[in-house]
Amino acid sequence: MAKHWSDNDFLMATYGVGPEDGHLEACAACRAEFERRQHLRRQTAETAQVPADFLVEQRRRIDARVERPKHGWMFRWSPALGATAMAVALVVWQAPLQKQAPAADQPVAQAAAGAKSDAQLFAEIYQTASDWEPESVTPVKALFEAKQ
Repeated sequence: MAKHWSDNDFLMATYGVGPEDGHLEACAACRAEFERRQHLRRQTAETAQVPADFLVEQRRRIDARVERPKHGWMFRWSPALGATAMAVALVVWQAPLQKQAPAADQPVAQAAAGAKSDAQLFAEIYQTASDWEPESVTPVKALFEAKQ
């Protein structure tokens, strides 16, 4: 007589891929165990009926929890408080970095001493506008020029 089936053999036979060695027909103990497992499987697969009053009461409890706010005023105001704190921190952090304006007692001539005249400014603008090649093209262009 062959050895009894293992749990894996019973599981595979339940889904139709188990061993086909004829052991279930020959062994009464394994056949009884297989039938017991099949019965348990059918019982588990049956749908349980849930009473309607249980579902109604469950829905009432869910609605009560949804309608009642869970958190206090701090939770509702925390985004506004956080944004305000970030704005204040940004202002405090940027204040020392702001460029100081020249003092009123400095003459305007000293402030404008380094400035270019209008003619020089317009000449540079015209030169930039008329030069259609960017400066970065010059080295690349030199690679392809023919040597004479």
